[in-house]
Amino acid sequence: MRTPGTMTEAQCQRDIQKFEQVIDFIRQAQGKEPAARLREKMLPAQVESSLLSQGQCSLAKYLREKRLVD
Repeated sequence: MRTPGTMTEAQCQRDIQKFEQVIDFIRQAQGKEPAARLREKMLPAQVESSLLSQGQCSLAKYLREKRLVD
């Protein structure tokens, strides 16, 4: 039985995909540069790399904690 607060890999992937969809929308609406700047501000590349080295759920947890996905 899963304890409250733990997430499956599929749930983690969905959260990451939600974040990527928002960035894609901004890229389409505003262009590559504004989307890249916003992404870096919301999720610095160094933080993303560090979290992904611990697994997708680490990144998903970060996105949830920062309220970047719901």
